[in-house]
Amino acid sequence: MSNPKIKFNSGMFLHKSIFKTEYPDKKLDNYIIEFENFYRKKESIVLKIISDVTGLKWKMKQIDVYFFDADFPSGSFPLCLNYNGGNKEFSLFCIIHELAHDIIFYNWSELFDNKNISPVELEALCEFVAKKVCENIFDKATVLRLAKSHEFSGYYRCVWDREKELEKIIGHETLLQFYKKENIKW
Repeated sequence: MSNPKIKFNSGMFLHKSIFKTEYPDKKLDNYIIEFENFYRKKESIVLKIISDVTGLKWKMKQIDVYFFDADFPSGSFPLCLNYNGGNKEFSLFCIIHELAHDIIFYNWSELFDNKNISPVELEALCEFVAKKVCENIFDKATVLRLAKSHEFSGYYRCVWDREKELEKIIGHETLLQFYKKENIKW
């Protein structure tokens, strides 16, 4: 299947029903337009490299992205992207991470033979993918800054420790090649 269509949407329902806050109309609506323009210039490389790094094919025809501005991290199902103070580079890093969740989720049985993996392992895989994609878009210093920001003040430290281990042992294999090896321990 070809790359999915990424559709950017207002997250008004998130503010009203989940966060119990008012939707910041103009600020967020303007940011959605700005970020979409920023993202579209990089979209084909982002989606291709996510597929290349994972060794997986996109199975979704469309992915809806809902923007919000609240003290919560971005999430994958549905894909909800935090405004992050209007930082487009960090939002790009975050959407790549969440898109990695999507491609892994929809190919779970192919990648992991329907085995469960730890939440830390899954997050580390998504960080690994996000970092690899961003290395093709930004300079090394920017990638390191974005990765450091995604530690969320140390909360994700164990995830990033595992991501660094994965970088050393995966090398140039795809995630699919790596996890199909018989010596992988769960």
